[in-house]
Amino acid sequence: MAESQCGGEIVSRISIAGSSSILQGIQQLNECSSKILLVIDALGRMLGTVTDGDIRNAINNGVALSSPIDGICNKGFKSLAARDYDAALVFYEDHGIRRIPILDESGRAIDIIFVEEVLALSESQTGKNKVVVMAGGRGARLDPITGIVPKPLLP
Repeated sequence: MAESQCGGEIVSRISIAGSSSILQGIQQLNECSSKILLVIDALGRMLGTVTDGDIRNAINNGVALSSPIDGICNKGFKSLAARDYDAALVFYEDHGIRRIPILDESGRAIDIIFVEEVLALSESQTGKNKVVVMAGGRGARLDPITGIVPKPLLP
């Protein structure tokens, strides 16, 4: 899984030149499991991000697959200057952002935070598990016990 690799390796796998075609972006998204591409300029600075949703919207709007990917990228992306899990959780809770690039002072991506990794870490540190048990049906097989005690409360 991409999350377990080192930051620089992940960034190189999910970076794509802004002049690349949308079709090349689709192929790259299919090859990596990150669900995001970091669109970069010739100097390696981030121009924006592209997800499969951005590509679907572009196709829906009649943009040709041969068009440059920097034309459809999200230029208003959120980023961090350091690996800050608390800030990543805020981005996730406020905006639903699950992938947050970490940029150096030149605007080059040096790493990326996957919110799933942060959520797993926070749950293991707090020791709190969030669980919902769903039980359905009338409980006819357990009748007459379920006539007295509801099925979800049976030991």
